[in-house]
Amino acid sequence: MGYGAASGAGLGVVGDCDRQLADLSSRGIEPIVIDWWYVGAHALWIGGLALLLATYSYRSGMHRRSILQISDQTILKSRGDRVYAIGIMLVGLGICATSTGLGMRGIGCVLALVALVQVCLDIWRTYR
Repeated sequence: MGYGAASGAGLGVVGDCDRQLADLSSRGIEPIVIDWWYVGAHALWIGGLALLLATYSYRSGMHRRSILQISDQTILKSRGDRVYAIGIMLVGLGICATSTGLGMRGIGCVLALVALVQVCLDIWRTYR
């Protein structure tokens, strides 16, 4: 007996889904379930790395062109440093959430905490 739309099973009916899961489990087949916590945790470090790469690419491109005034470069550097720190914080949180070893979790948490302190200090210096 097949499962899914091709076999005519109702996709929105909870009773059918429960019955199908029970049938699969009784035959020793584990259903595939998406672990959203795991997906979200990996999205943190991937997003952090993407943010680091985008910030580096943007800042190096602006530096090569040298089209900014000195005051604009100072503002851009400050904002860029803050974005770098946010990217590092996301990478640290992702490492902390996905690691199984205590040492790697500790490194990830310390990395995220140091980056958070950097962002907070930068914001405090900017707006005081």
